[in-house]
Amino acid sequence: MDEGKLDPKMASYAKAFAADTAMRITTDAVQIHGGFGYTKLYPVEKLMQDAKLIQIYEGTSQIQRLLIVRRLYKESMAQGG
Repeated sequence: MDEGKLDPKMASYAKAFAADTAMRITTDAVQIHGGFGYTKLYPVEKLMQDAKLIQIYEGTSQIQRLLIVRRLYKESMAQGG
């Protein structure tokens, strides 16, 4: 990116990692709050909704993983692997 070159594989890595990390963290936060974590009294409920939206909105994490695997496969084949 510093060189002005776009790298779709790295973008897919970043999207999948960020979305999954956000979901894992908010799930833990909701569990820490117990039953209150599901109520609108605490912001963790909204944060968890937002984290789930991130996972499914900008190309689901599963789609990002599929794109990563396809690119890795193509790179492997190009190297004779």
